[in-house]
Amino acid sequence: MNRHGRYIAICVLASIAWLGAGIGTEGSHAQAAQVQAGLVDGHPYLANEAVAFLWAKPEDGAGLVSIYDRRRGHEFLAKGATSAPLWQVLVKTAGEQRSYQSAGMPCTVSTETHRGVGKVALRWAEPLAVQVEAQLAEDSSQVRMTITVRTAQPDESLLSVTFPVVSGILPLTREGRYDKVLEPFRLGWIKPSPAVTGKALAMSYPGIWAGSGVGMSVQFTALLGGGRGLYVAEEDEDGNQKRFVWQPEAAGHNLGLSLSHPVLGWGGPQPVREYRISGPVVLGPFEGDWFDAARIYRKWALTAPWCAKGPIYERADYPRWFARLPYWTIGHLSDESGIERELVKREFFKLPNVCHDYGYHNQLYQHDRCPEYFPPRLGSENYARVVRELQSKGTRVVPYVMGWLWNMTTESYRTENAEQRAAILGESGGVIWTWAGGLEPLAAMCPASTLWREKLVGVSQELVGRYGVDGIYFDYFTVHTTDCFNPDHGHPLGGGNYWTRGVHGLYEQVRTQCQKLNPEVMLCGEDAAEWCIDVLDASYEAGPYMDAPVYLAVYHGYTQVFGGGLTNKYSPPYIGRYWLMGAQAGDTNQAYAMARPTDEYYEKVGPYYRNLIRCRSEFGLPYLGYGEMLRPPRIYGDLPTITSPGGYGPFTLKAVDGSAWLAPDGTVGIFFLNYDETPHQFTWSEDLSEIAGIGPSQRVRVTRWSGDKGIQPVGQWQGGLVRKTMQIDGWGLIALKLEVER
Repeated sequence: MNRHGRYIAICVLASIAWLGAGIGTEGSHAQAAQVQAGLVDGHPYLANEAVAFLWAKPEDGAGLVSIYDRRRGHEFLAKGATSAPLWQVLVKTAGEQRSYQSAGMPCTVSTETHRGVGKVALRWAEPLAVQVEAQLAEDSSQVRMTITVRTAQPDESLLSVTFPVVSGILPLTREGRYDKVLEPFRLGWIKPSPAVTGKALAMSYPGIWAGSGVGMSVQFTALLGGGRGLYVAEEDEDGNQKRFVWQPEAAGHNLGLSLSHPVLGWGGPQPVREYRISGPVVLGPFEGDWFDAARIYRKWALTAPWCAKGPIYERADYPRWFARLPYWTIGHLSDESGIERELVKREFFKLPNVCHDYGYHNQLYQHDRCPEYFPPRLGSENYARVVRELQSKGTRVVPYVMGWLWNMTTESYRTENAEQRAAILGESGGVIWTWAGGLEPLAAMCPASTLWREKLVGVSQELVGRYGVDGIYFDYFTVHTTDCFNPDHGHPLGGGNYWTRGVHGLYEQVRTQCQKLNPEVMLCGEDAAEWCIDVLDASYEAGPYMDAPVYLAVYHGYTQVFGGGLTNKYSPPYIGRYWLMGAQAGDTNQAYAMARPTDEYYEKVGPYYRNLIRCRSEFGLPYLGYGEMLRPPRIYGDLPTITSPGGYGPFTLKAVDGSAWLAPDGTVGIFFLNYDETPHQFTWSEDLSEIAGIGPSQRVRVTRWSGDKGIQPVGQWQGGLVRKTMQIDGWGLIALKLEVER
């Protein structure tokens, strides 16, 4: 028997123990329980009816060597017991760096089961004191693992802890040909497996930091293929820096997975001798696709502190007007022409909106003199008057503020000693700066510094208090992550949750002070980020290429996302997909061109776009506005694909697309769009039992909205599995409401 076969055999032995065949292990006393923990052939293991996890023998370092899906009979790992590490630790001492890893490093093991949870504890005494605990509940397919590390030498300082390290992940489809990796960059999409491309996929949280790969809006990813997946997440409510990497391995089509953690304060003068992971790493198999992975994460995410205020429709501090808002426009309220353009847009769409004002400031470009925005170019009295005038017509004004950068040539930067009191210093001591599209250099500001917090609070208070604006849009801060090494700011130097704690505290301070002036004020940031949805009411995302919109699947109803177009003639798939996934439409420079079309394209796309936002406002708000995303309906039929330009390159969708939602009142909304100008017949199905608990013995009353007829009855359908064939017009919209008959 080869080495891999031997470890599958070990999984089988664990299965036999579970069935009560009497293998003598430390966990044999729990054979009748739903979960077991013990040793088999010297290997620590955890097992329940669904899954078995096995580690290498303690004398070999206890690397993870088997993840066995018992229900499908599928082994996820192919690595030998003596060569698989479980953790790696990087330390510095006397100006040098040193790396340790668990492979080949003996440890001790203890196991126990208690109240439906099995636990394996692994302990290393030297050259570092490391403890790993793994727990498996009887009703879970994922193991939950934690790690603590302490240096043995007083002059050793921890730099990073990489945990877990998993090697030899087998393909889910033949040679990994159809395997995908869920990449939660922005709203989320799916990439080909690195085993196919030969290139690693690196993803960093809470955003983009040097050499870390793309940013993550949530703390999970998954390998997908063949109707199943391998899920990995970190349930970290402190929002610490971390980096997930899926790495192609040299032999065959296997993958490696690692999750590294820069230690808080690693850049400080005092050694950091102890590290404790903030939240468990969750790892294991699951059935389904990206949506199923999102549901696993959502179960934890809604218990995180950023969701403590509850969903939008229950929150006392969430502006009601913004919850009902159907769309945004980009405005430049700097002259009469800019004001007139906003009035034209408002008249064309005839619905309340937000004017995202980029042009109120006294310079040509929004970055030229930030944060010295005042007085506005229209003058203080005139700008306040224009804001009131637009508000009286149903348009809310939300001006732009650069949240991260201070112009280094301004007098205030010099006289307030911003370089020392507020600027982010790099590890080498220099100020981090950029041109950011402006004419002059701009220094990055530390969100934890007192001066920069006071500066943004002051700017925000003037906009809200003096000019009466309805909210503030903050650029950059959310995910443009970097470390600050200025010891005068009073924060730890580098790593950990420096960034999330600093930015969250800044936004919270601004929110508190501005709500004293206007309790209904709205704050939003650029780029989706879960850890600040309690202090920001929305985030901008360019999107919408999101074949796996996991951010919305997890958090829709707890926050809002807006966007879906900036410039260029973005097509119905671009505009429509964003709307269909529950984002507020707009923030587009094309709204005026739709209202005053100069060519055939805008003559057609204007009414299409207007119909979408009318549907959201008149019918779809409890679903697309603040409902819970349900599993999208399955769509069948001989449908063409449509390729659209987008902010991150072209993307392709089926001509007919759909989404499903659960409203706070328990009704279900189902929406379909046709991205093609040609009408299509299509068939769709949705299991109402699964998504909304509406069984086949129940009946639902169905109504439908259309732009020309409003809301009309469709009839009664049986609950459970619904399968319907429908006709949809070119660039058409179908909007359905399903309500249980009482």
